[in-house]
Amino acid sequence: MWSLLIAAQLLAMPSDTTRAAFPEIAAEAQTGTLIFSQGDCLAVKVFSCSPYTHVGMVIIENGQPVVYDAMNGTGVRKTPLPDYLIFLVPSEVEVVHPAKQWDSAQHAAMIEHLDSQIGRPYRIRHFSTGQRCDGVHCAEYMTDALMAAGKLKAERPPRVSPGSLRQGVLAGQVYTHGRHYDFTPAPYPEPTTEESWCNRCCRETAECWAATCQQFSRSFLCQEK
Repeated sequence: MWSLLIAAQLLAMPSDTTRAAFPEIAAEAQTGTLIFSQGDCLAVKVFSCSPYTHVGMVIIENGQPVVYDAMNGTGVRKTPLPDYLIFLVPSEVEVVHPAKQWDSAQHAAMIEHLDSQIGRPYRIRHFSTGQRCDGVHCAEYMTDALMAAGKLKAERPPRVSPGSLRQGVLAGQVYTHGRHYDFTPAPYPEPTTEESWCNRCCRETAECWAATCQQFSRSFLCQEK
């Protein structure tokens, strides 16, 4: 059991190359920056017909970047940027930035909406109907925030997916392209001592099960961890 837990934790650790990208993202992030990711959630891919499965928004708070998003199992939350980036491992990530400087009133309206939703449950099934419900999904949450700032219009925000939101804000020149990143997990460490056949089998079985459980969680439960 301990081997399985340790293996699962290792799967969530970013590689050195991935971790090296974190300061770059933090340096370029500004209030309103959107972080799109291509994860494994089959439900979002099926509903939206897009490889993009998640989106969060950066806000600079007291000089530090935080990310607002809505996540299955957690609901609407606010996370420090470094923790959020680790949460995205493994996935392909694209960062886009506001094309023009927004005024203070737009920022205030957007942040007020983001804060007002913290703790709201996550829901995705209403994407198919376009009707509001007690919960909210990530793209719907971001769309509402941008609408509050007067930067976007949408007839049915629940029908907006991460992929369609990305396409809309870029095509409308509300946002401009940023950088792409491949967030990969750290490799398993090599054994420091010679292993017996039994120990090696136990370790490799734990690693295999941890990878299988994480993949199931990401694909079918739509949870990154």
